Amino acid sequence: MAWYRIILCLSFHGIIAIRNDINLENLLDRMETYEKKIAKLEMEVERMSVIEKEAAELRQIVKGNSRHRRFLLNEGPGVAFSAYKSASFDATSFGLRQTFIYDHVECNVGNGYENFTGIFRPSLPGTYAFTWTVCASGSVNSEIGVELVIDNKVHGSIYVDSETHAEEHCSTGFVIHTLKTGDVVYTRSQGAGHEGTIRSDKYTRTTFSGWLLFY
Repeated sequence: MAWYRIILCLSFHGIIAIRNDINLENLLDRMETYEKKIAKLEMEVERMSVIEKEAAELRQIVKGNSRHRRFLLNEGPGVAFSAYKSASFDATSFGLRQTFIYDHVECNVGNGYENFTGIFRPSLPGTYAFTWTVCASGSVNSEIGVELVIDNKVHGSIYVDSETHAEEHCSTGFVIHTLKTGDVVYTRSQGAGHEGTIRSDKYTRTTFSGWLLFY
C-alpha cells in the first residue's frame, strides 16, 4: 500500500501548489489595482498642490490691490455732487473766462460743491469723474464755449452752436482726473466772443456734476 500513499501525497501537494498559484495571481491583480489607485491619488495630490499655490498667489494679488484701490460701490465714504442753473441767461453779457455758477444743487455728498461760487473742492483725495452740459438757444444764433478748469489749468472744453434762428443745441464734456485735497474745480466761459442765450429750464438744463471713483 506504500505506493498508494505516495500517490495520495503527491496529489495533495499538487492541489496545494495549484491553490498557491491561484492566490499569487489574485495578489498580483490586487497589487496592480492598488498601484493604479495610488498613481491616481498622487496625480490628484499634485493637482491640489498646484491649485493651492495659485490660490495663494491670487490672495496676495487681491490683498495688494485692496491697499491701493478701494472702490466706493462697496466700502468707504463717498463724494458726489450734481447742480444746474435754475434759469436761462444772456450769453453776450456773461463775459470771457467767467465762472459758471450752478445755483440749484440736487446732490452734494461730502459738501464739496459751493453753489454760491460754482467751485468744487474735494474733501477726499482720489480719482474723480466730471461732466458738464451747456445748452444754447435764442432768437439769434447762439454760440458759447465752456471749459473745465482744475487748479487754473484747462482739462476739458466743449463748444455749442445753435447755428440757426430759434434752434436749440446742447454739448456735454466728460473728464476723469486725480485730485488732491485743496484742489479747485469749476467750469468757465472760454476766451472768445459769445452770443445768444444759455438755456436752462424745465425742458433742458445746463448742468455740472462730479463724483469720486476711487482713492
